[in-house]
Amino acid sequence: MIVTLQTLASTLATLRSSPRLAVDTETTGLRPYHGDMPFAIIVADWDHEYYFNLAESCAWRPAAAQLQEDLFSHEKTWYFANAKFDLAMLAKMGLVPRGTIHDLAVHERLLDSTLFGQVFSLDAMAERRGKKKDGGPKAWCEKNGAVTRVPVEGKQTTVKQYHFDRVPLGIIVPYAKLDARLTFDIGREQEAAFVLAELPDIPSLAPLVVNERQLTETVYAMEAVGVKVDLAFCRRAAVHEGQRYAEALRGFELIAGKPFVNSANCLAPLFAGQTLRLTPKGHPCFDAEALSTYTGPVAKLVTDIRGFKGASDYYHGFLYHADADGVIHAGFNQHQARTGRFSSSAPNLQNLTKSDEEELEDEFVVRRAFVPRPGYFFAMFDFHQMEYRLMLDYSGARGLIDKILGGLDIHQATADLAGITRSQAKTANFLTIYGGGDGVLAAKLGVTVGEAARIRAAIKAAAPENAAFIDECEAVARRRGFVYGWFGRRHYFPDQNDSYRAPNAVIQGGCADVIKLAMNRVARLLRGTMSRMVLTIHDELVIETHEGDSRLLAEIKGLMEEAYLHRHIPLTVGVDHSFKSLADKTEGYP
Repeated sequence: MIVTLQTLASTLATLRSSPRLAVDTETTGLRPYHGDMPFAIIVADWDHEYYFNLAESCAWRPAAAQLQEDLFSHEKTWYFANAKFDLAMLAKMGLVPRGTIHDLAVHERLLDSTLFGQVFSLDAMAERRGKKKDGGPKAWCEKNGAVTRVPVEGKQTTVKQYHFDRVPLGIIVPYAKLDARLTFDIGREQEAAFVLAELPDIPSLAPLVVNERQLTETVYAMEAVGVKVDLAFCRRAAVHEGQRYAEALRGFELIAGKPFVNSANCLAPLFAGQTLRLTPKGHPCFDAEALSTYTGPVAKLVTDIRGFKGASDYYHGFLYHADADGVIHAGFNQHQARTGRFSSSAPNLQNLTKSDEEELEDEFVVRRAFVPRPGYFFAMFDFHQMEYRLMLDYSGARGLIDKILGGLDIHQATADLAGITRSQAKTANFLTIYGGGDGVLAAKLGVTVGEAARIRAAIKAAAPENAAFIDECEAVARRRGFVYGWFGRRHYFPDQNDSYRAPNAVIQGGCADVIKLAMNRVARLLRGTMSRMVLTIHDELVIETHEGDSRLLAEIKGLMEEAYLHRHIPLTVGVDHSFKSLADKTEGYP
């Protein structure tokens, strides 16, 4: 039914008794932090869908208080197809659901890790179940000119914005009600699937599910606060990187005799006489790793072109996504990365790589774009060599562990035991976690395949427990079809040829759950304070700390280090701070 102001009270009385409800919003656009607003809220229970027509009159503003008190303030399980978006839209009406937030996309991925690379929109989740959404509103908008082409900062492209708020009720209401119904039905199906997924002698998924549900609220709060950028700096930097990009393109054309095209067909002839690395399909490879092994000026120019273009796009992206106050509300996605780590979008802030001292001498460093708001400073908490430490705790490699606990870093400890250089140990250690044979190691180190094999054998002899752990992970993946990490997260391998990924899934997935558990604990600590979490970048949390809350920093560090209960070697956290920018930091507490 369409809920009016006259039927509001009776509708809320009906919905109050339902322990589970699905909620969807229809909005004027897809950018809640750039002025887009909800024009309808749709709620579904077991049997019916209710369309709250916010466009009916301005009287809905005061009625929102009744909606909050009589519906959203009651403890329930709330199903959302895209929880953080809908929560942001509901907040614009002063509506905050109380209870458990069940995001369909997050739960879909927890149930099936093989969905990596899949789309998690409501359309896609419905289609995977043999159901189809209603395309009526988009078709109406196309036919009636209710579509705007919105330019994207720094790009020669536009994106379509459909004005669903102009669609007649006879078309938008059935569409919206179907979305709410699909959301409710898929949410119930997912909850039932978790019950069926419980297995004897295998850790329960329940703690993982509880933490991910809490995390949705934690991350929503982080996105809503956002992180401030220096807009003037971004404009200068975008121009600077654009000029460097143009100069590199001209340099390439002078040497190559043709314009740059980012393709193997364009680049391969320019490396004649060199041994080129090949992709799995047998084509010449020109990714960053391969280019670092090639000689000649073209290799550097290609690297520069890509780097300058990427940096320029970054700054333009910051300008496009910043709101009127210069704050970016980037998306941090719990469900899209392969092993359970975060991915980031609009813009991608997971690629904010750290800069070394030499790079920091340049004016334009990407992390320098991010600045604390007045009265605040950044506190940055970063796990030390997290993935390798977690692997050592799994494997119990006593020789390495003793050296590390004695004060050596992981790579130097490996080098000392294996009789190789630290640089060789560091490269080989990363390949141990991420996968890669002797050929890849040889290319990275600039040595022969035979020498790479010798280095790998020396490391294996120095820490045979690591090799045994890796072999066991792969064997379990082949035998059982899945492996699980310390927190119960499951990684499925229906194709035995992919079982080589199992050790990385256990290690990186385990690190993902450490970070996620820590984030929830830190969020609870910060409640009622002026400080707030603003970024997570792989193994790092950034807290925008109020100057009066410095006492909390040691406690935050402790919460992060205690998230994982170790057996052999703890996960440790380093602390930096900055009153200036994310790049210009000082070690330790302020």
